[in-house]
Amino acid sequence: MSGKKRMNKDEQALVAQLARAFKISVTVDVYDWCELGELWSEREDTSENITELKVPHLDIKFSLPLAWSIISQLPKITEVRLDQNDMEGGLPEVIPPTIERLYIDNNPRLGGQLPQSMRFRNLSVLWLNNCGLKGPLPYSIGDMWQLTQINLSNNKLTGRLPDSWGT
Repeated sequence: MSGKKRMNKDEQALVAQLARAFKISVTVDVYDWCELGELWSEREDTSENITELKVPHLDIKFSLPLAWSIISQLPKITEVRLDQNDMEGGLPEVIPPTIERLYIDNNPRLGGQLPQSMRFRNLSVLWLNNCGLKGPLPYSIGDMWQLTQINLSNNKLTGRLPDSWGT
């Protein structure tokens, strides 16, 4: 495995939690991120059919961008629950188009800003409350026509709600 980055303990904890959620057996100290990607590919029978990933309230520390690298490989994923963990790393600009419900709330160390060109068009539920987010509400948030629930409370966001929301 020369030249490959080994996973640190936080990354190993994330992989262990995801493996339990997927009901697959992984010895996380053996795999690095490249090999983990190969593992998911080899497990098409599992990953192809996963529609929900629920890993809430575990208080595990991990990087949201690392989690997205795994989540983005799930072609049928519709719901992601990563609420009340210890995530950091900010929000991605793009999420898989199949995701309809996204719960990342109560991760105060997540930080960063809402992406200015949020491409979360199929979301009906978006909970980002208490995530340490700062800055302006992006104009593109008004293009999220499917939203029926949004919670951005307990952040330091500025600006007006989009006119398209009828405010």
